[in-house]
Amino acid sequence: MKNIILVGMPGFGKSTLGETLAQTLRYHYIDTDEVIMETYGKNLIELIEQHGIEGFIVLEGKVISSIYTNRAVISTGGSAIYYPDAMAHLRASGKVIYLYHDISDLYNRVGDMVERGVVCRENCNTLEALFAE
Repeated sequence: MKNIILVGMPGFGKSTLGETLAQTLRYHYIDTDEVIMETYGKNLIELIEQHGIEGFIVLEGKVISSIYTNRAVISTGGSAIYYPDAMAHLRASGKVIYLYHDISDLYNRVGDMVERGVVCRENCNTLEALFAE
């Protein structure tokens, strides 16, 4: 059986929905942010500070590209889409589902972008800029 991969902006509910969906389908559940933190022994903010945005995207992409599994629900970090090889790997392993919410829903869900470890290129520092990107 193929995997189900959830992508979308931070705060869209990928992890919450992913866990519930995996339990319902009796699939494994993988949160790529958790895998990255376990792999490197640091939280996302530390990894971003240490490697910078582009370096973190490469780390994330390599970790995602190393995931080989079946019958799993995979919740990706919000920046997974920035690494084309990782997205190609995910598409080849199952069905990619983009979760969408109106941006007005995000303010209460995300909180401080920096504290949450949200990755955004082009020096964006607001949810609106990230959403537009």
